[in-house]
Amino acid sequence: MKKKSDSTSTLICPCCRKEITPADAKRVLARSFLTWGDVRQKVAPELLQSARYQWACDACLHSGKAIMAEPDKQQYVDHPPFLAYFDLQKKCKTCGQDYIFSAKEQHYWYETLKFWVQSKPVACADCRRKKRQEKKMN
Repeated sequence: MKKKSDSTSTLICPCCRKEITPADAKRVLARSFLTWGDVRQKVAPELLQSARYQWACDACLHSGKAIMAEPDKQQYVDHPPFLAYFDLQKKCKTCGQDYIFSAKEQHYWYETLKFWVQSKPVACADCRRKKRQEKKMN
């Protein structure tokens, strides 16, 4: 008889939706927190499963599907930092169209512009651009 999958024995990568083992998850955490001090001792694979952290497996990082994040370059207080960036499907609240909040754009937002990690775009890039132009004209 096949053993039923235990939710604590495997994790699902939020980027590729494939299962990874707890050992792989610990490696993801160790790599993510190399420059982040003792926090890695407090973060367990169970937290990755809780969806509080945005992370990606080694395969996604090596393939370029995800970009490694640097938590020490991010602004956060009541929300955990990003451990990786990958393309996210979103729906524009202005025009209603689906759009991609790309990994590169997330990296720029959170590590260059220093937006708080809990800030998310509600409009597509075109609608955001139009809104900025309208504000400029007024």
